[in-house]
Amino acid sequence: MTDARVRKRKLDKRAPKYYAVRTGYHPGVYLTWPECELQINGYKGAQYKSFLTRPEAEAFVAGQNPGGNSDQTEKYYAVAIGNKPGVYTDWTEAQRAYAGVKGPKYRKFLSRAAAEEYVLTFGGPAGKRALAAQKAAAGRGKSKTTVAVAEEEDGRTTRMRKR
Repeated sequence: MTDARVRKRKLDKRAPKYYAVRTGYHPGVYLTWPECELQINGYKGAQYKSFLTRPEAEAFVAGQNPGGNSDQTEKYYAVAIGNKPGVYTDWTEAQRAYAGVKGPKYRKFLSRAAAEEYVLTFGGPAGKRALAAQKAAAGRGKSKTTVAVAEEEDGRTTRMRKR
């Protein structure tokens, strides 16, 4: 967001605001806070944010990070206990990796090394296998690929890939 828009917003409280709901009962862009609030109240894990422009709000709903600083540091999401332990750079993918698990263990980090250490410390054997698979994929030139390993009930190990 530019400084001019920030200043304008502070000076003009009547400037239009767009409320984006990425995760809620009915994702979309809303023009009033009460409309937005209806979509998020009581919804566990709701994701919402206000914007000064409709295109930014629509981009947020679509899963992008609009208006973000281009030199912003990348975030790493460690899932130690979940369906698919591993380190993710996309929050939505990380959420899917622990969805439905009772007592999941996950956390955000600013460095991959710290996220990997968390998975190794709290993830047990499945976490170690997941990190080994991710490093193997990165070694084959697939550094942007998220590879996770999940143990199924019968003890088999399966690989899941985000392409």
